[in-house]
Amino acid sequence: MSSGPLTSPTVVDFGSLSGDATYEFSFNAVKGGASTAIAGNAAFAIKLDQWNETGTFGTTQFGVADNFFTAIAGKSVDSIFQADLHVAIVNDSVASEVKLYLNGEQTGSLSGSLELMDTVTVMGARDPVIDPMGDGSVMYGWATYDSALSDLDIGELAVTDFEAIPEPSTSVLFLLGGLALGFRHRRRVAA
Repeated sequence: MSSGPLTSPTVVDFGSLSGDATYEFSFNAVKGGASTAIAGNAAFAIKLDQWNETGTFGTTQFGVADNFFTAIAGKSVDSIFQADLHVAIVNDSVASEVKLYLNGEQTGSLSGSLELMDTVTVMGARDPVIDPMGDGSVMYGWATYDSALSDLDIGELAVTDFEAIPEPSTSVLFLLGGLALGFRHRRRVAA
């Protein structure tokens, strides 16, 4: 989970995800070029604008395929720039389907899977960065989940602001360390 807003591509740790997973992002993006990535690593990327300026959300498996979300009835999978947006991507390994949610509603899907884990760049793809969001973009927050979240869960996340996770102060860390040493010392005396 993010620790606060970002304004440029940043390498982060999505953790160890395998099979069912959900990727959540809240941002306001400026178009970055012929392709604009929300997040990606050396193998996969989630695209806000799929190559080459198609105006459509998609995923990329680098060197293999560019995939496009297909809109479900009455919905759109068109790229959205310069507006606050909540995006959730659900990888459903059992159904072999990747679902796209915009502002809490499922808008599209594609066949296949998305394996985006460990070291990932947000607001771009790969390291060094390619397909970055344009200048003036802001990533309010991101999170990953090791399960395929339900429609209800995603709807609730879409209306919940990301809050920065405060860094613990030195004095708090010192206090916690002292308490841990005290408990460790007590156990040793009692033995």
